[in-house]
Amino acid sequence: MNPKEPIEDEFNNQEEDNLTGFSVLWDEGKPPEDEFKNQEKDRLSTGLSILSFLVPLAGAIIYYSKKPYEPRSAKTACNLAWWGFGIGMAINILANLLTAKY
Repeated sequence: MNPKEPIEDEFNNQEEDNLTGFSVLWDEGKPPEDEFKNQEKDRLSTGLSILSFLVPLAGAIIYYSKKPYEPRSAKTACNLAWWGFGIGMAINILANLLTAKY
């Protein structure tokens, strides 16, 4: 390999965006087909949704494990975990207030 020859890779097709100064990889106007296919599959299953709600720690683990590959299902797991945590805390506070002996 001659050191004066440019390296052929996908990043040689980059242009710099004049507004932001960031380099952008142009895909010649083609929509990312794989991204649309993954969005249809990017749904959290019913079992994992129930688990995320009832056991918020499991929801957090599901969130971090799915975040890089399935962001929508990861967000769903995180939201359900927070809702489960909040409702669990509210039930705990109400139960303690109702059973407290003054």
